[in-house]
Amino acid sequence: MFSPQKICKKDIFSFVFLAIVFYSFFLPSLSTSFIAINEPDWIERSARFIEAFLKGNFANTYQKYHPGVALMWIIGICVKLFGKEIFSVENFPQFAFSARLVLGTVFFLIVLLSFNRLRKAFSFGLMFFLVPFLLFSEPFVIAFVRSIGLDALLTAFIFASFCFFGAYLKSNKFMDVAGAGIFFGLALLTKVTALVLVPVFVLGILGVLGVRPSASWRMGLTPIKPLLMLFSISAVVFFLFFPAMWVGPLKTLKDIITLGAINAPLYDYASPIVSDGIAGSVFAQKFLSYSLVFAFRASPLLLAFFLLGIIAFFSKKLDKKLRFLGVLALVFLVCYYVPISFAGKKIFRYILPLFIPAGFLGYIGFCFAIEKIENKRWLLPIVIGVFSVRILYNISFAPNYLFYFNPLLGGRVSAQKFIKIDFETTGYNEAGKYLNDKGVGEEKIIVTYPPKSLGPFVNGRVEDIRTYPNADFLLVPLGKREEFKDKTTLCYALEKTFSYRGLEYLFLYENICK
Repeated sequence: MFSPQKICKKDIFSFVFLAIVFYSFFLPSLSTSFIAINEPDWIERSARFIEAFLKGNFANTYQKYHPGVALMWIIGICVKLFGKEIFSVENFPQFAFSARLVLGTVFFLIVLLSFNRLRKAFSFGLMFFLVPFLLFSEPFVIAFVRSIGLDALLTAFIFASFCFFGAYLKSNKFMDVAGAGIFFGLALLTKVTALVLVPVFVLGILGVLGVRPSASWRMGLTPIKPLLMLFSISAVVFFLFFPAMWVGPLKTLKDIITLGAINAPLYDYASPIVSDGIAGSVFAQKFLSYSLVFAFRASPLLLAFFLLGIIAFFSKKLDKKLRFLGVLALVFLVCYYVPISFAGKKIFRYILPLFIPAGFLGYIGFCFAIEKIENKRWLLPIVIGVFSVRILYNISFAPNYLFYFNPLLGGRVSAQKFIKIDFETTGYNEAGKYLNDKGVGEEKIIVTYPPKSLGPFVNGRVEDIRTYPNADFLLVPLGKREEFKDKTTLCYALEKTFSYRGLEYLFLYENICK
């Protein structure tokens, strides 16, 4: 057996190793480009949020129905500390690096600390560190952790609330239910999508009472007490950190529920995330689209362990602790997947929280596979070799992680047959650099979508391609090429194609009629 001192040293070594892995993926070219299409919008909202708060205009801290408050606190403070014009060619790289570094570090610490609490509660060994390792080395996850947007922060808060709730079911300690409530409140402050955790909490409590009736005395005889504590704490957090709630709680809640929880997912339009052939089937569009996107966006190792974990869950010989963890992961998987599948609005980055149950089930699958191997003599070097290859291959896509597609399924060539290839605004900085080197100045007009994603990288004037009729240059991303096809045929000639690993993703047209 290991002494506490040795265990502590191994824990520290594991934390340091995970930090090295995470920041090796996270840091390359952090200041050079946008990732998410709405990143500039959230920077502007954050600036308005912090300005309204400092002036005591609390009602105006409500900026969007998401509501995005947790993100706006973090980025708003960064904006205020930066103290200079953000969206300029000179200043933006400095701001982008510092703000993203803060946001990424918040993600890293939340995931690591909450995961470690779950590990301690269940007395899992060091091998349990596979869960954050899988998350921190997934290209799709890292792509959006590097972005100033809601989805990665939401994933971190959901992950933390899930971990503390799982720890509570094992320990029955107030600190765990409080942790679950705090992070659930922060998740709701980020995006109302976090409401998917409510059935997870309810089913988790009822499940423990059903499987272990003797646990009822520890939980206050009924499931009401822990749920009441959890939801009360989350409500307090939501109220305290949302200034708009201080002056107009009913109106703020009404707008968030009506616009964010009902209207946006059901009625907002978003481009299809699967190919046209598959989109023809209503069933496939509703229930298989996110599965296809996840399969092609996840790495082979995660996908393989995830599927093996689902198989292992039904094995009679599976360890009780692993089965308990598997139940929680599967409940979350269903509670999250079904609502986003039913919603009319589908965006490919919404699969990000699915990497949480995939990570836990991946750990179960890994343990199951190890247990089945009789001769373990060469196991350690094989595992080290496989994971080293995974790290080196995945990190080779830095900083353009959205160009990663599961090589086990045929990579990009196969992916484009099933899903829509979307890189959001990756690489707009390359187009800006090209135009600047070409000598484009303020007198030239460039139109693109969205214009704010190109503005900080180019000296010319940038306008919206959807509304501006005539320009000197037209920049079209791959995902919008079909939509704006008519605009590129009138007076425009292809000037430059931007590609990465043989994949064309941006098309620059020059006006030849001017």
